[in-house]
Parts: sequence; structure tokens; C-alpha cells
Amino acid sequence: SDVYKRQAEYMGMGAPAAASLDFIEMMIAKQAPLTKVLRLLCLQCLIDNGLKQKSFDYFRREILHTYGFEHLVTLKNLEKSGLLYKNDAKSNWQRLEKGLKLINENVNVMSPDDAAYAYWGYASVTARLVEHALKNHWRGIKDSLSLLPGEIYIEEKTAVPIKKGKKSVVLVYFIGGVTFSEIAALRCIAKVQDKELVVATTNITNASEFLKAMIKKRDEKAIVRKQNA
Repeated sequence: SDVYKRQAEYMGMGAPAAASLDFIEMMIAKQAPLTKVLRLLCLQCLIDNGLKQKSFDYFRREILHTYGFEHLVTLKNLEKSGLLYKNDAKSNWQRLEKGLKLINENVNVMSPDDAAYAYWGYASVTARLVEHALKNHWRGIKDSLSLLPGEIYIEEKTAVPIKKGKKSVVLVYFIGGVTFSEIAALRCIAKVQDKELVVATTNITNASEFLKAMIKKRDEKAIVRKQNA
């Protein structure tokens, strides 16, 4: 669909910011599903390191006028999660994309040998981090790690010798959730590096379900208010 095409252009840096925001504005005017609008808006924040004050206020106002003022809580949830925000600073996306080689336009999706096949040319940050972890290449991506939000904790231990004919088993644990595409990317990595990856997580999700949960919080709060009235 046009939405997913636009998403691919975002990740490959093929769409100018102005054109991307115009597309989102058109979606709002057509009253496209709110989850799709928010998905692209949050992605635009990631690529451009936030929206400029004028754009942030404009889209916030348009969303509330089009979809209802009850979604004020939805927008607040996204802001608290660090997905929707305003920032005039320069984006780190291009440095992160180049440092971790997140884009591989030549990947063979029919016979994949790179984790980028799972997203049709885009390798998730989680997939690239696991790749480097398996190869103990942390020092080579030190600059890229500094661009990621939150604190980074690395503890290196001596690997246990593997018996001949056996594969090393590696546990990858996602706190907060993982998508099926990320799991598919890890399976590709396991095949290429001849490892056995065990994936554990607190939740299996996707963009739509994640955004629906943000909207759902608003409904739950409304129910609580009614019950306490």
C-alpha cells in the first residue's frame, strides 16, 4: 500500500521531509486509520530526530480535530514513550544507518543471506546488534551505540568450548516485545553464522498492535472515570 511504500522510503532516506509531512497531512484529510497516521508520524520523528515546533503543533491540532479530542491522551502516551516529540537538533539517523549498515537494497528476499530481507531491504537495529554480539565486534560499532537512546551495558565473558559437531546456543531476550519480522531476521542470522538462537520475549507485537495499545490506554482511563463518577 501507499503507507508501506512511504515507510520504506523513510527508512531508505528516499523521501524529503516536506513531501513526507504532506503525505501524512493528506492521510489525515482522508481520515485514514489513526494507527497508520501515527505510525508514519512517529517514524518521521525517528528519521528527523523529532518534528519542528511548528509541524509538531500543527499535526497535534489536526489529529485532535479530525479524530477527536479524546486522543489527547493517545498523543501524550506517544510523547511519554519517546516516539512523538519536537526537536530542532540534527538527526542521528544517517550516522546510525551507515554505522550499522541498516539498509541493504540488494538483499535477495527469495534466498536471503542478510537480516535486511525481513523488512525488504531494512535491517532492524536489534538484528544488527545481535550480529555484532555474536562476532564480538562491539568495539567496531562503539560510535553507533552512543547514538542509541538509553544506557548501554556490555559484559564480555569467555565462551564455553563447543563440542565438535555441536552448535553454540545463544539466548536473545527482548523486554517489551519483539515483532515476527525481527524473529525472522534472527533466524537468518542464525543460519548464516551457523548458530542456534533462542528468542525469548515479554510480548510478540507489531506496529499496529503497539499503537492500538497506546489508544487503548485512553479507553481504559475513560472507563475508570465513569466508574468513579
